[in-house]
Amino acid sequence: MSGRRPRRPGASVVSPAMPDLRFDHLHTYAELTDALENLAAAAPTLMTLEIAGTSHEGRSIWLATVTNTATGP
Repeated sequence: MSGRRPRRPGASVVSPAMPDLRFDHLHTYAELTDALENLAAAAPTLMTLEIAGTSHEGRSIWLATVTNTATGP
C-alpha cells in the first residue's frame, strides 16, 4: 500500500501540492484563499495571485493568473 488516501468516486485531486482541494465539497472563503496561496507558492513560475478588488463583505477578490512565465506573457 502506498500510504495514499483512497479517492472518493467523482472526486479528483486538483494538484499534488493540494491533495485536499476537491470539487465535491463546498469550501469556505478561508479554505479557498489558503488553496490559492498554496498553489501559487508551489508553482510561482506558473501562477501569480493578486487582489482584483474587494467584495461588499470586505473580503479580497482574488485574481489568479496561470501562465508559463518562462515562455513569455
